[in-house]
Amino acid sequence: MRRRGNVVVWAGLGCGWLLGCTATDPAGSGPMPARWGEPVPVRESSAPVAAASNVANKDGNAARFATAGDATAATTAAGGAPQAPLEVELLAAARELASAEQYEAALSLLEPLAARGTAPAVAVARAGLLRDLGRRGEALVALRNLIAAVGALAVHPGLLFELAELAWLEQRPDEAAAVLRNLVQGHGDHAWLVEHRAEVVGLQQELARGGAPQRLRVRDLLADLRGSADPERRRWCLQRLLAVAGEAETETTAELRARAVAIAAGDSAAGLRALALRHAEIHPDELQALCAAGGADPEPLVRLAALQRSRHLPAALAVPLWWSWCQQESDGDVFVAIHAALTPDGRVMTFGTDANGAQGAQFNYSVWDPASRCDVARARASAGAAPCCRSAG
Repeated sequence: MRRRGNVVVWAGLGCGWLLGCTATDPAGSGPMPARWGEPVPVRESSAPVAAASNVANKDGNAARFATAGDATAATTAAGGAPQAPLEVELLAAARELASAEQYEAALSLLEPLAARGTAPAVAVARAGLLRDLGRRGEALVALRNLIAAVGALAVHPGLLFELAELAWLEQRPDEAAAVLRNLVQGHGDHAWLVEHRAEVVGLQQELARGGAPQRLRVRDLLADLRGSADPERRRWCLQRLLAVAGEAETETTAELRARAVAIAAGDSAAGLRALALRHAEIHPDELQALCAAGGADPEPLVRLAALQRSRHLPAALAVPLWWSWCQQESDGDVFVAIHAALTPDGRVMTFGTDANGAQGAQFNYSVWDPASRCDVARARASAGAAPCCRSAG
């Protein structure tokens, strides 16, 4: 369990959420963060958004990291020197950080190199990290400057498509249309463009229709979940990602859910952390650790979510948690919820208030019937019968 400010971040519990969220780059550069390129509304898409230097990635992600050979080829084509060994090492380190969902750290690692105007592979990697942090405007500027420096013919067409897409998302339709024209004119016979012509045509048609962008890739939903300043926007992105992940049970959707939940688990907003805790799919052996970490969160809303998840634990594991929570819980609603239980006939027994609804510490219990949505104790009391509420103290 690690802390971000005063917020308990329980994403790093070793629950395996991110362990399955890596894919092997087809170019052989090692583990890469898994990506899902379909737009929202959901439409399956296998088109890469961009390419690292002169090699297209096929995981739907912008190209951020290149192998030493790829970067050397790109730099040489642009008339520059081969990539330095230090750059290769830092790119590899940044790739590993991004795979572990540490995008800010990965970006910080590359900033000094980018400031020196080093190899195109670094600029591409930096632009991709900026986009993955929701900083699309900065990513657009970075790619625009790179392509202006080396020329549109010196970069992979997938990178041009990324530039056009970013310009469109940043509501610069004229720039996006101009980049697409350069893409078609300069790379019309390229295999990538032939394979992904439908994606290019789709963006052209959307530009022709005008208005606000209607597509948002899952990659950008993840980016806004990480980087948007608006908690409502982050919550909306998490809900959309969970909806996409829930449409089919595949390895890819499981990875998507895991990554989205892990990002939200470290959010500063309690509502997102609670939502992430409720939707975390975790091995039963790890559930107790998950609940314990959620139960230590400073916000009552998250502790309530942890309590809800803890009821799926065997009694031998759940009761010690509940007992420890009782000893330290300061929020009345959570304290009462810890004592709630489901009876065999489907009613809910809760603790903490008397027949008149007054809360106290007298160990009063009441029984509520969810089917009729009425408090059995109060209903009986109002009819003159003995209340179904008993005092143990």
